[in-house]
Amino acid sequence: MEHLSIAISSMRKRKLSVFLMMAQLVLSFWVMNHAFISMDVVHYQEKKLFAVTQMDKDTTLRLSFADVEDTEWFAERFGQLENFIKQTPGVQRYGSFDTTSITPENLPNQRAFLEQNKKQYAGTRLENAIENNKIVFLDKGIYSYAKFKIINGRPLGEADFTKKDGDVIPVLIGYNYRDVINLGDRFETIIHEKKIVYEVVGVLEQRSEWLSGNDYIADPVDNLDNFFLAPFFPIVRESEPMDVAVRMHNTFIQLDSAEKFNQVAAAISEKGRELGINPTLTTVGDELHAYRENRKQVSNFSLFMGMFFLVISIIGIVSVTLSSIHARKHELGVRMVAGATKRDISVIILMELVWIVTVSAVSGVVLNYVMEAFEDSSVANIKLEMFAFPLYGKVMLVSILVVLASVFIPLLRIKKLQLRELVGGRD
Repeated sequence: MEHLSIAISSMRKRKLSVFLMMAQLVLSFWVMNHAFISMDVVHYQEKKLFAVTQMDKDTTLRLSFADVEDTEWFAERFGQLENFIKQTPGVQRYGSFDTTSITPENLPNQRAFLEQNKKQYAGTRLENAIENNKIVFLDKGIYSYAKFKIINGRPLGEADFTKKDGDVIPVLIGYNYRDVINLGDRFETIIHEKKIVYEVVGVLEQRSEWLSGNDYIADPVDNLDNFFLAPFFPIVRESEPMDVAVRMHNTFIQLDSAEKFNQVAAAISEKGRELGINPTLTTVGDELHAYRENRKQVSNFSLFMGMFFLVISIIGIVSVTLSSIHARKHELGVRMVAGATKRDISVIILMELVWIVTVSAVSGVVLNYVMEAFEDSSVANIKLEMFAFPLYGKVMLVSILVVLASVFIPLLRIKKLQLRELVGGRD
């Protein structure tokens, strides 16, 4: 404790130099943390993808097109390609999903529904649109990938995915609506100027999740507690060219085995060329690999910059510490005459560096967190999930390395000091 109080007292006398060292270290740790977070996000997203769905790296394919058009011409040809895909040997399942918004009307308890949305949307970009609700439309082939459970009512069944325009559409509701919407309740929406009637058939388990409709790999998964979920039906799926175009981003094919990939891809590509729309098939594993490589460039650059700043910081710390030892020769000599040893002085120097590096590391982590938290408070931020023990462990390891690298030369300098040199006065 005495050593610590002496170290703190010494740092107070050198406020400016200590502040400058800490400022440089905070910047270094901020950049290093950014690199660690970027690397961790990739692994987190991959784990999340397979935690939320039953997709497979090798047998689940995403169907995409270089140029998607919202035209009748493209929609018609894509419809022909879809029919071909469903009949292609080796294709086990096929389907799309789309996340959009609807405006439910004429609920039996419409006021309670709006109050629930007002509470849930407070402080988000949706707080002025409480009458709207997010909904996931999907095909049977996509629904079979889902891992979420139904806690009340029933799941969607085979017949639910064959509904026609004019039929009552079954819908699952998120957990947060369990007390304001009942099983069997019906509501209406207007889509393409046509009235659609939905009937609630089930309630999703709390914290059920599904893939983002924007980017199923890079974006956070959607928490379905405030969502609805319903099967596609013709007026939503294909009545307008735009309906077809928006599905292109999230259309998947499930193979019965990985060995069929080349055969299936060749057949679908050939049919696509005949139709003039040139499809591309990519396994989920390959898309994850491309995502990792893309993120690796960003994280490697951040890691390099962080290491560069840390090296500069270490050089600065060593220089300042050596200058401090040189300027405090007389003080150190007096302490040794009074009974202190070189070991005691070394401990004081070590405590100073540990305190400076620790406070800087913690400040860097806090700065990272604050910047991520306020980047966009209205949406889920994957990076905030990274602030956990694995990140803290890496920061702690880097901190230890910085202390060891910074203290070696100063301790060597102290070891070489002679008592008569110290008590001889200031240089």
